[in-house]
Amino acid sequence: MPVVYQAKFHYTKEKEVFALTRTLPDGTQDTSPLNIDEIHQLEDQTRDFKWNKSPDLSRQIGKHLFTLLNGDRQTLLRALKEADEHGETLQLIVEAEGPASNLPFELLYHNDFLVPSRIHLIRRVSDRGIKKTPEPEDRPLKVLFMACSPWDTSPVLEFEKEEDTFFEVTKNLPVDIDVEDTGSLEGLGEWLDMNEYDVVHITGHADIDEKGSPILWMEDDEGLAMPVSPAQLWEKLSLNLPGLLFLSGCRTGEAPEHAAALSFAHNLVLGHVSSVLGWGLPVSDVGARLAAKTLYHDLSRGKNILDAVLRTRYELYNHYPTDWSLLRLFSDGSPLHVPLVTRGQKKRPKLRELQYTYLENSQVKVLKRGFIGRRRQIQQGLRCLRKEDKKVGLLLHGTGGLGKSCLAGKFCYRFNEHTLIIVHGELNAVTFHKALKDAFIRADDDEGSKRLEAQEKMPDKIRRLCSSAFQKRNYIILLDDFEKNMPEREEGVLGISPEAVPILEALLNYLLYSGKMTRLIITSRHTFSLTFDGKDLIRERLEHIGLTSFQDADERKKVSELDNIASYPDPKIKHQLIEAGRGNPRLMESLNALVGEVKDVTSLLSKAKGKQEEFVQELVLRQLLESQPEAFQTLLRRSAVYRLPVLKDGIGLVCENLTDWESAAEKAVRFSLMEQDRTRNVRYWVSPLLREDIFAELSAEDQQQCH
Repeated sequence: MPVVYQAKFHYTKEKEVFALTRTLPDGTQDTSPLNIDEIHQLEDQTRDFKWNKSPDLSRQIGKHLFTLLNGDRQTLLRALKEADEHGETLQLIVEAEGPASNLPFELLYHNDFLVPSRIHLIRRVSDRGIKKTPEPEDRPLKVLFMACSPWDTSPVLEFEKEEDTFFEVTKNLPVDIDVEDTGSLEGLGEWLDMNEYDVVHITGHADIDEKGSPILWMEDDEGLAMPVSPAQLWEKLSLNLPGLLFLSGCRTGEAPEHAAALSFAHNLVLGHVSSVLGWGLPVSDVGARLAAKTLYHDLSRGKNILDAVLRTRYELYNHYPTDWSLLRLFSDGSPLHVPLVTRGQKKRPKLRELQYTYLENSQVKVLKRGFIGRRRQIQQGLRCLRKEDKKVGLLLHGTGGLGKSCLAGKFCYRFNEHTLIIVHGELNAVTFHKALKDAFIRADDDEGSKRLEAQEKMPDKIRRLCSSAFQKRNYIILLDDFEKNMPEREEGVLGISPEAVPILEALLNYLLYSGKMTRLIITSRHTFSLTFDGKDLIRERLEHIGLTSFQDADERKKVSELDNIASYPDPKIKHQLIEAGRGNPRLMESLNALVGEVKDVTSLLSKAKGKQEEFVQELVLRQLLESQPEAFQTLLRRSAVYRLPVLKDGIGLVCENLTDWESAAEKAVRFSLMEQDRTRNVRYWVSPLLREDIFAELSAEDQQQCH
């Protein structure tokens, strides 16, 4: 049986006296009045955001709090002794109102900090769930992970690492993880409307607004920051309440300045979420990741919430001492000593791992971990794949090295219950037949196999499949490195190969009949057209998603992953190396490897320049540029004045005297000489791989006019 000690801070009748009622494990109670001024002073002492960074101050506060809870009858010490005698960890339940509600009881100190190893500290909000008799589920733990990262808030979260940590720590454990990518209330509601979860994990920035009310910064449809109240979040969570909600945002467990208001987590428990974890002050990214890693490792192994939180605090205490005391557990009285899932679950094949293996074996360049950025492109793509009835898929385009295949892999991970049909490179009747046959075998799709072996041409087979197998099962067709099907028909003009045209035409025409059970993703360095009955099927049926070179936060995240560059001792040389990478992930990785091999600075910078030129040469960007008319080349050189993506009007400002400059800009995008970002409006900039060099080719007078 659990050993429980309760401490209830409350006002007596008519709020004349502030008191503390202590309830011992045997049920006996002791009530004593408190000095309200002393409580206010202690509250003020903990509001300077410094106590968690000072071990001495933390100990001082912890001793004060222990004395407060222990009283002159030594009730807390007696309860700890009784728990030790029973071989149990003491459950300390704190119910606090008024100025005591935000005191950091997690700091309790007696000879040592008690909460990391000797006490389950629970902040009870109500007794609503006290008579619940929960039973653990006999299945793997189910977790929904959601990151809220509005593009207009700072600091930028490294949620990608937290997601990687999720999958890494649970790869050998029986746990199923879904990922919500929009960061929006609507997106959360859509997942909870269709699925039940043991845990919902929301990572993001929480804060206190100008009115003193707690808010969580989520995202709107455009990725902009949207303040969400506890009531708004509760409305979505109520669609399918989880056993535990983890709000991994700074200050989600902190009460506003005025004592009448309650914290975000507190409010959610009042709204009938049985258990909520939150942070009392801003937490470090590394601390938040370690907390998630430890918590879900233990929960998925059949540990109960109390034991999992205890070990999480212990690990934080040992590795990130400024974070451990910030983690706060709120409850409605529901029994927390019962595991969410039973122990001994058998490990099942992870669909995400299977997708990765098949993608890699199909020569698609994907990342198992370490994916960075592209959040708006992911949101744009998922919105299309799930909701756009008139679209059959995506065209991911951009110059080499930007991660088109990695992004395609990310989409495949998100649809991990779909069977993959992959053609890497050349698309023709033979390669597509082989890909279909393999997919139908893996999906155990007898109907698909039968249709495939019919004595018909491939376009006719595709037409029949779209009204049969592709309607009844989930497939993703991935045509990777499609530029290999685009030979030059004449100098500077690209076209689709005759072998690929009928297959692609059939897919674009008939996949609409599959009812979005089967989707199409194409990756290509170049955009292209395919006209049928006077319509461009590529533009009409595919969502165009252009990848641009990394900038700002995404570039900084990438650099932090490159050990040799990130740790380079000379700031000036480090900056030059980052500049040489031009925001291109693959080039940046090549330069990072070069830094590890070359120690001489002069030689390093020379070889870095050579590596950059070699990379551009491999992508034939310069050759494509020089094969175009002089007016086209002038447009690129003038547009290279911009160091940030601009609207098309910006291109017009420097190219207005060039005829047909708008179509030339689109052509530049088609050849990957110019990058296009459609996530917010449509913006353009010359590929950073060429920008500096070709702008320098303008005369000094032309450069001045562009500026």
